[in-house]
Amino acid sequence: MDKLLASQFTWQEFLTIDLTLLVLYLVLRITLGLLGKVNFLGSIQSKLELAIRSILLFFEPLVLLILGSIFVLFNPLTHGLLLFIFLAMSYIPVRNYISGRIILFDKEITIGSQMRIQEIEGIISKIGRVGLQVSTNGGSHFINYTKMLEEGFTLLKNEKMGGFYYLKVKPKDSNNNPRQVQRLQDLLMTTPYLNHNHSPKLSSSPTDPQVIDVWLSVQEEKHLQELLALMKQWGYSVELSTEH
Repeated sequence: MDKLLASQFTWQEFLTIDLTLLVLYLVLRITLGLLGKVNFLGSIQSKLELAIRSILLFFEPLVLLILGSIFVLFNPLTHGLLLFIFLAMSYIPVRNYISGRIILFDKEITIGSQMRIQEIEGIISKIGRVGLQVSTNGGSHFINYTKMLEEGFTLLKNEKMGGFYYLKVKPKDSNNNPRQVQRLQDLLMTTPYLNHNHSPKLSSSPTDPQVIDVWLSVQEEKHLQELLALMKQWGYSVELSTEH
């Protein structure tokens, strides 16, 4: 009995494991952030970004489970009681967090997707750990993941609302320059019309290598036409797309 209640780890071992997991987590987060801002891998970048998001979905709760288990093994009786009290007091956010891991397995739930839950219909503008934010014509709504599981929700396809758009862009002097995507990305980041809370996503079209597929969000609806006119001045032909 005494052996079961004795400490199984030292603080040095705990901190070493903690630091290792933290460094690995930061590497994944920083890499994901870079992939969202700069397109330097071409067509495979979106697949890599999706893979890292999937890894983080498993990685975060796994790290919490590992650290929680080691913390209890320091002093099973005292630390186990402390952890139980903490989980009991944090029941609602912990429940929302676990519900979020379940919901976010659906890869269709991304920023820019349109969804409906009860009377709320809008665009997902932010995805958090305990809930997500939906932007509607009447403002923004925070919806926790537990409510989504209990009340259900619907993802709406091929509908555009708010300031999110999909464009087919083609340089007028197209010459299959591999840096065309990066050049357009750099130009878009300098415009005042974009909603920079949502970085534009660019990729070469799989059906026509001379066409660039662009997903972006504008600050206000009226800014779309101004942006299209500016892109034409840059030397691009642009058309709105109903597919993404």
